[in-house]
Amino acid sequence: MTSLEVNIQTTIFSEERESNMKKLKVSFILVFVMMVIGVPITQAASTTNASGISISVNGNEIPSDISPVIYGGTTLVPLRTLQDAFDVSFEWNNSTKTLTFVKGDKSGTLIVGNQTASINVGGKKNTMTLNQPPMIIQNRIMAPVRFIGELLDEKIVWDATKQMISVTTDSSPSDVSGNSKGDKGETGATGSQGDKGETGATGSQGDKGETGATGPHGDKGDTGATGPAGPQGDKGETGVTGPAGSQGDKGDTGATGPAGPQGPQGESGDNKLAYGYAENPIFSGSVTEAGVPLIWGNMGGIAGNFDSSPDGIIVLKGGTYYITYHVNLKVAKSIGVRLLIDGSPLLKSSIPKGDAKSSYSGTVIVNIPPGSKISLQLYDAIESVELLEMNQGQGASMTILKVS
Repeated sequence: MTSLEVNIQTTIFSEERESNMKKLKVSFILVFVMMVIGVPITQAASTTNASGISISVNGNEIPSDISPVIYGGTTLVPLRTLQDAFDVSFEWNNSTKTLTFVKGDKSGTLIVGNQTASINVGGKKNTMTLNQPPMIIQNRIMAPVRFIGELLDEKIVWDATKQMISVTTDSSPSDVSGNSKGDKGETGATGSQGDKGETGATGSQGDKGETGATGPHGDKGDTGATGPAGPQGDKGETGVTGPAGSQGDKGDTGATGPAGPQGPQGESGDNKLAYGYAENPIFSGSVTEAGVPLIWGNMGGIAGNFDSSPDGIIVLKGGTYYITYHVNLKVAKSIGVRLLIDGSPLLKSSIPKGDAKSSYSGTVIVNIPPGSKISLQLYDAIESVELLEMNQGQGASMTILKVS
């Protein structure tokens, strides 16, 4: 188990709540920020989400260390935040990146990076397509809240004015903070009833007109007797079928006409889920104030969208990209970490030198012109550092995802 996995599992298996809270058995081992077609992708940075979206369960706003996000028009929430309210058990399979949740006779399966979800209600299995696939952001599984809420019969309401997701469960023995609700107060006395107002006068009804006289009905005449049916004649004999004529010879096949000209090749479509990644760098030495770029040991991605060089990923198509990086050191050090675009620092990706620590992560969304090279650099220190080796975990990684 890597240090990143231990960190995530420890976060999820926090202390048990007080005796008036439901006992939750959750086993999450979250690795990387997103899963695209089964390829490992770096975990997202521990940054504060700027969306400002909050979550309310049974009228009580609940805290969350990561805010919900709206991605592709779909609201994604951290499942760890809602497991108290939904009283649901989760199980994580790290090898298949699959999350299984169970409540009573209902269960479902979500796969990170996959828009197809499997559901089982009362032993009846089915599949459905999600608007957005689950993803991992800042060590938390983010999934469509409406899919899980409706499957588990929880009411989900979006308040656009308050930027709030309201969840109403079918039972709530205690509030989500763990404090028992007080007894219901006595009903106040009923006030006296006011006097009944006077009834208005009813208008007079008009006279009914006279009904005209009905004329006399004439007598029905007698039905005449039905005569007897005549006898049916005998069926005549079928004539003899004449012999079939002989089949004529097959005519010659006509000449094939010339083939029409081939139309021009259409333009290649824009793959908005194109991705590239770099991992397992080999680095053990001194960091300088000017900075030292990492040299990658393993790189990959969607062909035609990215190319690779020893110290970075080359973007072949311009557009808006979601970029994450992660650096793990054997010993905590005080260094700076940042992304470079064609050798120039990307300021909003920088983590300045500060307190010594062993893990650094960052996430940015940035517009990148075609042909640009993206590199990861350690800088702003004169320190000797060692990255984690492959048998210890991921020393460093960088992932690029094209979003538009």
